[in-house]
Amino acid sequence: MDDLVVALLILRRSLLEVTPVRTMQVERYARMAYSICVGEEASFGATYGMGLEVACGVCLEESQVEGWVV
Repeated sequence: MDDLVVALLILRRSLLEVTPVRTMQVERYARMAYSICVGEEASFGATYGMGLEVACGVCLEESQVEGWVV
C-alpha cells in the first residue's frame, strides 16, 4: 500500500506545474490511502514531508476545488 501513496505523491508533484488545483485532490487521495493502510492520518505529514500548502504556496479550501471527492 505504501507504493500507492508514493505514486500518488509523485503524481501530485507532477501536477503542480500543470494544474495546482488538481494537486489538492490527488493529495487527498494519498491521505485516504495512507489512512486506510495505517489506520490514522495524523502522521502523514511526518511520514511523507510537508503538505500541499507549504509545497506550492497555495491555500485552497475544499469548497474551492471542483470535483472534490471525499
